[in-house]
Amino acid sequence: MGYTHGMKVIADGRRRVTLPKTVHAGDVFDVEQQPNGRLVLTKLEKPTRPSARLVKRSGLLFLSSRGTITWEETRKAMDEFP
Repeated sequence: MGYTHGMKVIADGRRRVTLPKTVHAGDVFDVEQQPNGRLVLTKLEKPTRPSARLVKRSGLLFLSSRGTITWEETRKAMDEFP
């Protein structure tokens, strides 16, 4: 992805601007306001969803995934569980 410099946009009456075609509807940006009055937009990447599914075995529900999970990752997840 290249760096584009010198593009000018004008805000309309509702403070909206039109961005280049590389931006798609639903894209999320971090907006940083710098002391010199500049606004810096940084496109945030969508997190990937893990490929896991619920499986019922012997009347119990298990989370099944192709990858492996370490004991440390399991412990961390359990500590975050309400």
